[in-house]
Amino acid sequence: MSRTGAADLLGNKVTLIGYASADSLVELPHQGYFFRTHPHTALQGAKVAEFAIKRNSKNLYIMMPQQPYTEPTIKAIKAVCEPAGVKVSSLIYDIRKTSFRSEVDQMAEAKPDIIFIGGYAPDITVLTRDMYRANVSIR
Repeated sequence: MSRTGAADLLGNKVTLIGYASADSLVELPHQGYFFRTHPHTALQGAKVAEFAIKRNSKNLYIMMPQQPYTEPTIKAIKAVCEPAGVKVSSLIYDIRKTSFRSEVDQMAEAKPDIIFIGGYAPDITVLTRDMYRANVSIR
């Protein structure tokens, strides 16, 4: 649903329950009629960062689709990881592609010890298939 469509529903006091990562929906004037079942990007990013830090990561690589939640999530991860000495590299990909081999090759060149993929089932399926075919290995 677009922001405009959501704003129209909320303006008419229709309850909207969304499975959405993008914080922009929550920022709409909802007068208490919007409920989100997905955690906000800052919380998600902090938890990914904590995971990497607890596992003594030195080089975290993030691969996410071009979506409204992507940039804030990457920013949140970097805010926690970088002060802890974890290098964070990221790549934003186009979910409409049928192969992510060039993205996988770019990621492999960075030699990450942890890879975070934050996308949707169809693109993650293609992405992990291409990682398997490229014989990508980490720690």
